[in-house]
Amino acid sequence: METSVESLLPHLDRITDDFSDLREGIRKAVRIAPHDPEMALTRSRKSLELVIRDVYQRRCKESPGTRPLENLVQRLLKDGHLPGRLEAYATSVRILGNVGAHRFGEHVTAKDVYLSLTQLLPVVEWCLEAERPPVRPAEDRGPPSGAHAPAPEPPEVLWVDDVPENNAFEIARLRDDGRKVAEATTTAEAMYLLGVHRRAVRVVVSDMGRREDGEHRPLAGLELVRAMRRASVNPPVFIYTSPRGAEKRRDEVLSAGGNGATGSPVELLELVSRSLGPA
Repeated sequence: METSVESLLPHLDRITDDFSDLREGIRKAVRIAPHDPEMALTRSRKSLELVIRDVYQRRCKESPGTRPLENLVQRLLKDGHLPGRLEAYATSVRILGNVGAHRFGEHVTAKDVYLSLTQLLPVVEWCLEAERPPVRPAEDRGPPSGAHAPAPEPPEVLWVDDVPENNAFEIARLRDDGRKVAEATTTAEAMYLLGVHRRAVRVVVSDMGRREDGEHRPLAGLELVRAMRRASVNPPVFIYTSPRGAEKRRDEVLSAGGNGATGSPVELLELVSRSLGPA
């Protein structure tokens, strides 16, 4: 059985571009393990923290802030969001990371890094497969429950909002300009329509927070952007939210692969029109 850290590199190919920072962090830990195992252990711990903070924010509906990693793990375990065996793996990675970062003079080797990374990878795989499952092609899924019927004509614009009447004015303006607009109320419905009309949709507009599956998801717009990019669905995406929300989340939207965030209907229509080009 191969126990070198380099043997773990093929596992990184399963980490999608949506988690490129995580993938590169683990890859760097592998590369530096032979000559700087202390730093490699620290990078493994930081990679664990990226995963746990992401799950915590989505599951607990609040920012992890400056809470220690141990506290985040225990909260997820207590609330039933983290399987017990993964809590054991996470604890191992965390403690080994602390050894690398704080216990100067402690003798650690690449074998310790291998142990840390083999405990980390099941947590990463759980996050990618259970917490953030890959999106299947629309033809394999069928429409989600409660979805609108697919648009009779392939739409140029897909508008995602759980309260469609909020956007009646903006959508009417686009249709008056000869644009074909389809509407969806959830991320699942949006991904289905994007699969059906993959070549037709040229712009996506989404609100930021909405109710999905009976619960309020304050960052549903960001989740949609990430789901699209993870599925290699690449039309421009604009988040349409309150002016304050747009200002607060703009950088996150851009980092996730979105193309902008605004609270102004005038600016939004300009962004959409510019992306579509002449009618």
